[in-house]
Amino acid sequence: MGDDIPIVDLSLDTSVVASVIRDACVRHGFFYLTNHGVPNCTIEEMHASSKQFFDLSLHEKRTVCASSDPNNRGWTPLGEETLDPGNQTQGDTKEGYYVGREAAPHEVGLPLRGPNHWPDEQLLKINFKQPMMAYHAALTELCQKLMPVFAEALGLDKHFFDDKFQLPSAFLRPLKYSNKKSSPSDGVLGAGAHSDYGTYFPFTTFRLPDCPYSYQKGLLPLITLTVYSYTLRETDTFFLTIRSPHRALDGRHAGSGDSQGRQ
Repeated sequence: MGDDIPIVDLSLDTSVVASVIRDACVRHGFFYLTNHGVPNCTIEEMHASSKQFFDLSLHEKRTVCASSDPNNRGWTPLGEETLDPGNQTQGDTKEGYYVGREAAPHEVGLPLRGPNHWPDEQLLKINFKQPMMAYHAALTELCQKLMPVFAEALGLDKHFFDDKFQLPSAFLRPLKYSNKKSSPSDGVLGAGAHSDYGTYFPFTTFRLPDCPYSYQKGLLPLITLTVYSYTLRETDTFFLTIRSPHRALDGRHAGSGDSQGRQ
């Protein structure tokens, strides 16, 4: 991600925001959000609680493996994923934790719909669920507020998406990258090249001294994805946003000329 990635100021007029988002989606597939309304304390508390969890022993983390959960909620170990097997010689040098929207009773049993898989906070002496769900709620609210803006950017009525995201999957996934240095030429990556699923994907990062794209107060990076299937019809006049392939490299690799930070 380069320095030319647009910054979208959500305090501006909706038509201006829609125009900037449209341009960012067509040319980049990435943009930064400012004046997004997500409190810094909510972001920082989520980061602190995720660090508490990732600092636990392997034995303690294995009590909440996502692989044993029918809804894919919980911990994913280091190296479990290989997002770009054609160009990687080992699994991604990251671990993560899947948190989703708590399903309504009538949804339970549907694919990936159900309760979250939480660690035993009393036993492990951590504070995890409340900060995660507070951040999840704040980001879900932000994404819902963005839908009318995306509709305007697509030339649609601002209410077009209202009935299409009543019960979104809305997954949150804190990640921890290992201290193993990335080496793309050797097939070693924090996260292999991939395009995410869904409508869009906002993210923040820990404050890392060597990574140029670490979280800054007031800025929330956001990767945009293809907005709803209607955008794929060639016969429609809607513009096409790009599913932006990106990968993650260890911050120490940044600036080497190959890749920088999270891509």
